[in-house]
Amino acid sequence: MIKLFLAASCALLPLLLFAQNSSFSFVYDGPTELYVDEDCFAALEWGHPNTPVAISNLPQGDIVSFEIFSISGGFAIGDPVPPGNVVTILYQALDNFGNTALFGFSITVIDTFPPQFVPATLPDDLEVGCIDDVPSPANVMAMDNCMDAGFQFTINFSEEGSADPCAGGLITRTWVADDDLGNQSTYTQTITVLPDTTAPQITIPPVDESGACENAMALYTDWLAEQRTNFTANDAGCGDVNYSDNAPDPGVLVEFCGQVPVLFSAADDCGN
Repeated sequence: MIKLFLAASCALLPLLLFAQNSSFSFVYDGPTELYVDEDCFAALEWGHPNTPVAISNLPQGDIVSFEIFSISGGFAIGDPVPPGNVVTILYQALDNFGNTALFGFSITVIDTFPPQFVPATLPDDLEVGCIDDVPSPANVMAMDNCMDAGFQFTINFSEEGSADPCAGGLITRTWVADDDLGNQSTYTQTITVLPDTTAPQITIPPVDESGACENAMALYTDWLAEQRTNFTANDAGCGDVNYSDNAPDPGVLVEFCGQVPVLFSAADDCGN
């Protein structure tokens, strides 16, 4: 219950100061806050005419009238009021001695509906094997009960964390929907990039070759060039495949007859 004593003006000017705290008292136990509905409006109601109440503090005093004097913002009782408004209502009291006083109170209109994300636009948490597989940020959408009522509505995006192409890492993406009326909703996506520990898979291996000793050098030279051209591997992890071998240069083999073992290697950028 709120009891306020406001200045009263009397029919006789010399009584003005006396009447400031004793001619009237007022009691208001109606709402000081109204909450908008899903359409972003609240009906301007405070219990009139049952609240507020004016009381005469003078002997044999009686309240002759107690009516609405003004409502700020151009509103009337029952009008739909959008959030963010503070509506001030003034009543004027008149007693049987001709004394008058103004009594006022304010009602704040509040929105408590947070924005709602559109489920179909929300990205799931991800686990990827390569940093190149991390997708671009999703186009997240949200709705709000006041977005069509002229209020600013924003979705802010932020990203934290990082991932190394070889060691992996964790990336956290956050979307915050803000209706500019004190309500927010947050959605977070976590992307886990796994370490690259997978070796390349050889798809076309080198092939053994043999021939007569008198043609060994020519055969070896052609065979080595062919194997280096054909040797292929796919990297199941990240990065490029790097090829190498330990084949002796054909120029250092003179009149050689026998086996020449050659090791062909495929390695990715992470050393697998």
